Amino acid sequence: MSINKRLLVMFSVASLTGISAIFLPFTWGVSPMGAVCWGFDGIWKLGVPFFLAILILGASLHWIISGTLSKLEKWIAYIISISVACLTLSLFITSPPSDFNEWLMLLATIITLAIGVFLVIISFKIEKLKQFSPIMAMQTAYLGNCVLCLLVYRDDLEIGAYCALITAVLYATHMIIISVKKEV
Repeated sequence: MSINKRLLVMFSVASLTGISAIFLPFTWGVSPMGAVCWGFDGIWKLGVPFFLAILILGASLHWIISGTLSKLEKWIAYIISISVACLTLSLFITSPPSDFNEWLMLLATIITLAIGVFLVIISFKIEKLKQFSPIMAMQTAYLGNCVLCLLVYRDDLEIGAYCALITAVLYATHMIIISVKKEV
């Protein structure tokens, strides 16, 4: 197994923290799973994107084993990524920013998504990385939502938030390493 594949396996296994973040309390004793299952006054929109960790891990492991994703799997990954990013941004449409801090949260979310989209586009144009760009797209959607949640609940973070933060750092690091090395 090449060093790049070993690195990918290491990042994939370490991203299990993202799956645990789904079930652990993020803030106020509520986990992303709880937010989705019980609705919690629109907070479910913040919980749904954390489920991307499952798809990201599955797609990464599938890619490691087979070396490729099917055309259908790629399309599904892109559609889910776009949908989740839109879901995250829709929070600002239903409840527009009303003060400077909320505008900063919106800006941080948009910048995170924009950088991720930029890296996905770059990876899509490089033949060696093209197969991995759908996974990077899902990581981008996860990162945008995670940044927003960490900023919104920064004063009341619980164990699930720290697991999500670890996962976000892993995803961002992984995306940067792949983009810099220009190979997977």
